Amino acid sequence: RAVQQFAGAALLAARGNGTSILVGDSKFDSNAADTASAGALYTLLGEEACGALVDLIMVRNHAAVSGGAGVLDVRSGGSILLRNLSAEYNHVRSGDGGAIQIQVQTNGSASITECSFTDNI
Repeated sequence: RAVQQFAGAALLAARGNGTSILVGDSKFDSNAADTASAGALYTLLGEEACGALVDLIMVRNHAAVSGGAGVLDVRSGGSILLRNLSAEYNHVRSGDGGAIQIQVQTNGSASITECSFTDNI
């Protein structure tokens, strides 16, 4: 349980050109950010960084502020790929993104493919 600003399970950050994050074949279940954002996973991609979340299950996570299962924060020129992600029964008390909140800045990109979102509030 997180009582800080971000992430019930993990905060991942890649900062700068050539840096990357890959999270694959994982399950995030019943994590909580009781006073924060990102019930399970907060991913920050700095300028020109890239990331991929592949083959994930995110279920029964909750956050107080935003992103019941996670927050993806993509800065200028960064990119994120979500592929084969299943998000079910995640919850956010206030704010946006019952399952996932994605924030993309100028020249950044987010690609979502083969994902399912079910009963997120």
